[in-house]
Amino acid sequence: MGYSLFLASRIVRSMDDSKERALVFESATRNSRVIRLASRLYLRSPRPVRSLLLVCYGFTCFVAITRPQKRQSELLYFASYPSEERTLRSVQETLADIPDERILISPKNLLRPAVALALIQYLGFSRRLYRYATRIERRHSFMPACRVFSTLPYYMKAKRLLDGHAKAIFVASQYAPESLALAAAAHQLGKRVFFANHANANWRDRYVPPVHADVIAVTSEAVANMFQTHSPRALDIIFRSSDAPSERMRTVNERAIRLSLGIYLTALSNEERLNEILRSWLAVFPRTRIFVRPHPVKVVRPRMERVSPNSARFTVSVDAPLSRDIHRTDLAICGNSTVATDLLRAGRPVLYDHRLDGLPFDYNGYLDAGLVMPLAEPIEAQSLVGIDAFYGSPRWEEVMRYFDYSYQKDPRGINENFSRRIKAELDLVTNQTSHVRTR
Repeated sequence: MGYSLFLASRIVRSMDDSKERALVFESATRNSRVIRLASRLYLRSPRPVRSLLLVCYGFTCFVAITRPQKRQSELLYFASYPSEERTLRSVQETLADIPDERILISPKNLLRPAVALALIQYLGFSRRLYRYATRIERRHSFMPACRVFSTLPYYMKAKRLLDGHAKAIFVASQYAPESLALAAAAHQLGKRVFFANHANANWRDRYVPPVHADVIAVTSEAVANMFQTHSPRALDIIFRSSDAPSERMRTVNERAIRLSLGIYLTALSNEERLNEILRSWLAVFPRTRIFVRPHPVKVVRPRMERVSPNSARFTVSVDAPLSRDIHRTDLAICGNSTVATDLLRAGRPVLYDHRLDGLPFDYNGYLDAGLVMPLAEPIEAQSLVGIDAFYGSPRWEEVMRYFDYSYQKDPRGINENFSRRIKAELDLVTNQTSHVRTR
């Protein structure tokens, strides 16, 4: 069973109606003036106007995705967020000998001359779009309604972009409406869909969006088992190497005098708790250089207005690449962020603090599995000794390999196998197409 428009919409609906997503939407509304004003206008409007507003929003989605080059490429890539972009860049480097191109997404496309033609195309479906918007408006609150509805215009545009020579598309999200719409359009047109996980999320005790891609490339057994457990069919799963080279775990006790502490935030960050950690840490290790890296997506990024450690050794990292921040980290503190596995892969020990964000305790199951060490309180000078002992144990390395398949392995063999599998799938499409033409 492949993706369809109905299935894509159902996955978005199931994902965005959850309690956790509601909290994320609330955070986005607080942090973004545009979303806040749009929400206010939507909620104060009568229902027919709400449906019209959804149709108007759908047009921005219809215009947003483009395929600028439209070359004779075999493989297309689509990413809409930094973590997805980083993942697919790594995949693209592994599959560099396959002719490829990118499908892009940007709201700036509304300012381009081609928007006039796109409007004419979109208006041709206005009646059906309005009827669909009416049904969506009755069932969902503002942001879920926008996202569920957007799946349709994204799908409409994707069918125009995916025609021609391309045999497959690679996506890195199993729940974003734009990625699901592209996947559904690809399957509708008889093309392959490949999926690569962009995070080592374990998604325990919550809705796991099913993956219906033809080949699923994952970086860990944990992710593979999660997807298979929540799938109604046997999945075609293959391992690929993680994006960055793995390093041996560094010790921190010997670095105590000149320690660089990185605090990595996710959505729903608790700034009061962040202040507590900063004050406690600097009271014991006053010479520590500390930086905080907020969530990379602006609409859920905390404003950091109430963070005041009163230390010249404290900075906030906003635009630096993740790899650069990891490189300058000796020790990290994370809440329920999947970036913890990136840090551990790079040999940086991680302390988990469940109060650093508003997500449920041990959201990804890292603590329960023994992958991360909890932040002990009170913070003491001897804390660093315990960190070195925890991450230096053979048991920890076993757990790490479960969450990162290529940890401390030569990635060449893993990536060669991955490359052969993708090329075989593309050759299968070629053979099927040739068979149809000769009939």
